[in-house]
Amino acid sequence: MDSTSSSLDPLDHRLYVVTDRAAYVGIIAHAAFIPMFAYVGVWPLAAVNVASVVAWVTAFRMNRKRHQVAAVVILAIEVVVHGVLAVAVLGKGSGFHYYLLPLLAYIALNQRLSQRVVLGALAAVTAIFIGLDFAPETVRSLGPAFDVLFRATNLVIPTITLSVICYVYRRESVSTEGRLQRLASRDALTGLLNRRAMRERLEEEEHRIEREGGVLSVVLADIDLFKRVNDTYGHERGDDVLVETARIMSAGLRQHDVVARWGGEEFLVMLPSTAMTGASTVMERLREAIASHDFGLGQGAKKITMTFGVATLREGSTIVDCIRLADEALYRGKTGGRNRVVCAG
Repeated sequence: MDSTSSSLDPLDHRLYVVTDRAAYVGIIAHAAFIPMFAYVGVWPLAAVNVASVVAWVTAFRMNRKRHQVAAVVILAIEVVVHGVLAVAVLGKGSGFHYYLLPLLAYIALNQRLSQRVVLGALAAVTAIFIGLDFAPETVRSLGPAFDVLFRATNLVIPTITLSVICYVYRRESVSTEGRLQRLASRDALTGLLNRRAMRERLEEEEHRIEREGGVLSVVLADIDLFKRVNDTYGHERGDDVLVETARIMSAGLRQHDVVARWGGEEFLVMLPSTAMTGASTVMERLREAIASHDFGLGQGAKKITMTFGVATLREGSTIVDCIRLADEALYRGKTGGRNRVVCAG
């Protein structure tokens, strides 16, 4: 992916890639037709293909400059005009009207155009294609060999172009949907899972325990006196502390553990297949790592610490109960002096 395409929004990016790839096919195909028509002496169509190459190169450059609607219009006009002229000169047996088929897909998948414009363009191109199909089979023969060559070429190239358009658009759509899903499940500041995504993970684990049995520990962790950090150093430095805390927590957890930003300066950690003792041990390591870390707040700054409340989900209890117990343990830790790990019960 180049820098031009990656800077576009999701819909622009899909159109960018489809237009970019289709342009390569169009430029090569029209450039190849120029010497072929010149060889058989059909100079008007040779000149038309010179103009077509110019049109495709222009559309390619317009697309690269993000003038994508203009690129679409240029390509659509070129394909229609070229198809009509070629069929008028050679007849429908030459197969040049087949190029309108990938154009239909290109227009239909184009989300930069309004629905009314798309429907109008599809109706117009469809009508032209049907009209060309009623044209005479042969207006001018180029000889048996060239007639067969043009018909085969003009069947293969539109089919390849249609396949390229559909495949690239599908691939980019899947990639875009994946990026959007990841963005929807992540906290914008820390990159951790957000509250909604973590709830889904917790519910999955709860259902797994209901089916298979087992144990799960949940931890609520809160940065101590975080308001003081914002008031003293500003919200930007406070954000830096949140980001660094998230990094330390992610690095200090085991591979199968999951951490999310639960809200504000509060984090939730899910430890699958982990009982209370193991969870409290892991959290104690995290507590020490955070308390000993230099957050770069300057000389004389007080240490950043966290308080942890640990609860365990077992068969017969719910994840809501577990989170409530972890929250109660966290509250006891806060009122008991902060910078500690407190287990529910």
